[in-house]
Parts: sequence; structure tokens; C-alpha cells
Amino acid sequence: EDTLLSAMENAGKTDFDEATERKGLGTPATRASVIEHLISCGYVERKGRKLLATQDGMDLISVMPDYIKSPNLTADWENKLLQVEKGTIKAEAFMSEIRALVGQILMDCRNVSDMDRLCLKHFEEVGTCPICGNPVLIGSKSYFCSNQDCRFVIWKDLAFLHSMKKQVDDDMAAQLLTNGEVKVDKLYSAKKDKYFSAKLVMEIIDDKPEYSLEFPKRDKKGKKKKSKWE
Repeated sequence: EDTLLSAMENAGKTDFDEATERKGLGTPATRASVIEHLISCGYVERKGRKLLATQDGMDLISVMPDYIKSPNLTADWENKLLQVEKGTIKAEAFMSEIRALVGQILMDCRNVSDMDRLCLKHFEEVGTCPICGNPVLIGSKSYFCSNQDCRFVIWKDLAFLHSMKKQVDDDMAAQLLTNGEVKVDKLYSAKKDKYFSAKLVMEIIDDKPEYSLEFPKRDKKGKKKKSKWE
């Protein structure tokens, strides 16, 4: 990690003007948090004392335009800010360049679909998208449709189940995609302070998955009726 922090500090240093106060990538106060953010997003992982790029991280780098990956971009911004400070260029001119760059980045992102498909090859399929019929793939934090134009996703840390202390696993996702429902055990009820079982139901409404719980019906004596999911 110390080696990476040093590399961030010195990245592109020769491209900065001598008068530029901040050089390298980030600042002493933000470099460590940048690394932690990359880890939390699943792009980097710790193994002992080493930091290693994950498959997701390597895929991101492979489709990212070179000019975004280059420390020259940061150097150019810092140099331009120095010129703004000196009055050599106007702040609005600098902001105009930033807006143009953002537009270029968005345009380039739309054009990486072919490369993106290549990067998706290592993901395992878990089922079929109920919206567009394309394969749903297993990601680090979600089950997502392989069709770039489709927004379907099942989050592993599903908000609907968060208070019940349950996360979606591969088997649950597969059953939701196949049957639209799955029996879930060990759901937690904070109100009753105990665990229970129920059927998690997924419905597609306005091209988005909506979730609900269903419980076994009871007869007039209050006993559970047998159901196929018990």
C-alpha cells in the first residue's frame, strides 16, 4: 500500500508546472481514502500486505479510454487552475473545457459496448432476464442483465430484506428468475425478536422488480395449510 501511495504522489510529476502546488494523483488527505473506495467498490482487494486488482478492476481498466487513465489529465487540470489563479485564463473557459470533457467521456462510454461484451464473458449466468430475455449474470454486488440497454438488477444486499437481516444468494436469485418466488428461511423480525420463514415474491412493474412477502394461509382453526413451498 505504501508503494501505491508513493506512486500516486509521483504520478505524472514531470507534466506539472513548477509553480503548481498540488502534484500527483489526489492529495495526502485523500489518497488513502481513494484506495479504500476502490476496495469497497470491488475493484481492488487486500491479500496480506498486498493490494491486487480484481477481475472487475481489470475489466474497468480495459474499457476505459486512455486519456482518463493518464495522470496527464490531472496535471492538465492543476496547470489550468494555476493559470486561472494567475488570471491567464478565465474560470468560465476552464469550466467550459471540463463540461466538454464530461460530454466526451459520456460519448466514449456509449461506444464501449462491444468491448464490454467481451469483458462479461467471465461472469457466470444465474438465469434469464424477465424483462428482455437476455442472460442475467452474477456480479460482485448484484445479479444484472447482460443487455447494456436493460436496467434489470437484483441487488445482493436487497433493501427490501435489509431490516430482516437477509441477503440474496445465488440460489435465491436463480429461483426468483425462474419462478418469480423463493422460500426464504431465517428472516428476522425486530418487532417480535425472532426468526421466521416466508415466500419472497418478485413482480416486474414498470420494468422494475418489486418485492413482497407471502405467508402460508391458515385454516379456520389457525393451523397452517400445507403449501408446495413448505
